[in-house]
Amino acid sequence: MSLREAAEKRINSVVSRSEGELMAWDVVNENLHLSFFEENLGENASAEYFSKTYQLDPKPLLFMNEYNTIEYSGDTAASPANYIAKMAKIRSFQEMKEYQQQ
Repeated sequence: MSLREAAEKRINSVVSRSEGELMAWDVVNENLHLSFFEENLGENASAEYFSKTYQLDPKPLLFMNEYNTIEYSGDTAASPANYIAKMAKIRSFQEMKEYQQQ
């Protein structure tokens, strides 16, 4: 099974099992410090996972969890400005347009 297939299988399984029960989803974790999915699946990988999560369960707030965004201002990788820029890039992905209109 490829990495893409494994990630999609996991998203389908977890999100479908909890559909309608959660207030928020941490869709991608530690994406400013690490770029595992982008490096291995392409530059829009995170946006694709946000989109897939929304398609499976449009109700919860979708977010990205990142350590040191607020706690430690010396960590430039996780600065609030970088967090906002990364989320703007994810939201600009064509398949996320519907989510933005919520």
